[in-house]
Amino acid sequence: MSDAAVPPPAIVFDVSGHRLSLPAAAVVRVLPLPRLDRLPASPAVIAGLFRYGTALVPALYLDVLLGLPAALPGLYRPLLLCRRPGGMTAYLCDRVVGLVTPPSLAPLPQPNGGMVPLSFNRCVAGRFEHGGAVCLLLDPARLLTAAEEQSLDAHRRIAEERAAVWTDTPVWPAAAEDAP
Repeated sequence: MSDAAVPPPAIVFDVSGHRLSLPAAAVVRVLPLPRLDRLPASPAVIAGLFRYGTALVPALYLDVLLGLPAALPGLYRPLLLCRRPGGMTAYLCDRVVGLVTPPSLAPLPQPNGGMVPLSFNRCVAGRFEHGGAVCLLLDPARLLTAAEEQSLDAHRRIAEERAAVWTDTPVWPAAAEDAP
């Protein structure tokens, strides 16, 4: 019997031809693509924002975030709703494969034969085989930098303020003919 601990279950998905995964504990829910509202000044990584209950959740393009080639647009692209320190974030992927328990995790090989612990902007924690393909396990804590977290929270606050303007009932002065 091996001394290595079995990795926790992971949600496996595809993005731009890459098989990726996130720890299942990090994924709150897999959602169908809702209507996304986009702020005019949003960076290209933000696909838009949507309401989940009372929360306004930013949806991010994983292909852009990870520096991958642009994914093909599709009507049925799912979102992986995840918790993060500032609230929730959803990651747009091409297809969800399913829930798996990796038998073990291996480090990523480096071109010169050495081992590199992380890649894709230092987001990959390891790899495992799934369905005849290499699946990269992403570390959810490393998907966004502290500066990106702050920027995302600022965009969410701006969207909340803009939404509040449209839901407040304005008080208009009475028209002259309504005066006594």
